[in-house]
Amino acid sequence: IVPLLGERRQFTAYNLPWNLIVLDHWCHVELHAAMRLPPLVKALVIERQMAMELGI
Repeated sequence: IVPLLGERRQFTAYNLPWNLIVLDHWCHVELHAAMRLPPLVKALVIERQMAMELGI
């Protein structure tokens, strides 16, 4: 859990030391895929953000 070049590690709810487990590459890929928003939901979020910016 040591970042490169000796910088301080930024902790979030996802990378607290006691929450970390060791995964192989493909398990890591699967985990990130499961955490991603489905394309339709992501498109709706973007659409609504744009509407809010335009004041619609």
